[in-house]
Amino acid sequence: MKLFIDFDGTMVDTIGRICDIYNEDYSFYDKFTPISSDEIRTWNFDELRLANRKAINLYFNQPRFFNDGLEPMFHACEVINKLHEEGNNIIIVSTGTRPNLKLKKAWLKNHIEFDELIGVDINVFKNKDHINMTGGIFIDDMTNNLKGSNASRKICFGATYDWNKDWNGERCGSWDDLYELLTNS
Repeated sequence: MKLFIDFDGTMVDTIGRICDIYNEDYSFYDKFTPISSDEIRTWNFDELRLANRKAINLYFNQPRFFNDGLEPMFHACEVINKLHEEGNNIIIVSTGTRPNLKLKKAWLKNHIEFDELIGVDINVFKNKDHINMTGGIFIDDMTNNLKGSNASRKICFGATYDWNKDWNGERCGSWDDLYELLTNS
């Protein structure tokens, strides 16, 4: 199988990491209230009331975002490595700025076995529909990316959020369930 896998929110707990950094950076401000990842429902992190979108976007380009605590989703690395060992072609497709994509590549090299990273410049493309995924399986947490893809099979990964609540296709909530779905179909 040729598997196209999203990074943020699919492979790694981006929301949790953003909350960790926010809680660290704003803990000494008046009216600060710690926030956990399960309280986030919006794409723009509107729940982080003391930070604006520009401040949050800067987190994605900082080495500390990756080096000091970015966690993979539960069993993501194990399942992806197992799928790779079984002969599947693993292609990571991720949106970001150039610094962000460079940091993602370094993180990936230290955590999983993959064949290719396709970095999508967020300043040029609004989604991933320009990537040829013909004959492949695309796993992403964002409806906008899934709908525009030409992948043969599309699976929405993870919890239901504002950015994927309208997805009516296949869904999978965990990497263990995803492995079962992929190997038994």
